[in-house]
Amino acid sequence: MYTEFVSSEGLIRNAAKSVMKLDIYEKERPVGIQIFGANLDSMLQTIDIVEKSNPDIIDINFGCPVKKVVSKGAGAGILKDVCLMEKLTAEMVKRTNIPVTVKTRLVGTMIL
Repeated sequence: MYTEFVSSEGLIRNAAKSVMKLDIYEKERPVGIQIFGANLDSMLQTIDIVEKSNPDIIDINFGCPVKKVVSKGAGAGILKDVCLMEKLTAEMVKRTNIPVTVKTRLVGTMIL
């Protein structure tokens, strides 16, 4: 099971709506927390916040096609900068001992 995707910026600002999505109940395990963002520093800070919820997996959402997300370069919008996508993923994997997965999509499946 995965949480709803949560904004790295929302978590850093301690936005109640974002923080709520980090609630994990033992009966839900294994559970992954899915995050999205496009700023390396913000995503790394988010790892530190998410680890406190002790998820089994951290999933990076590089697949959301919603215009509001894509317009910020996050979700599927990051497919325009594969180098950034690779760097975010690599740095986040280095930052935590929790397994990190990536949700993405093939570029041909959406119009950027």
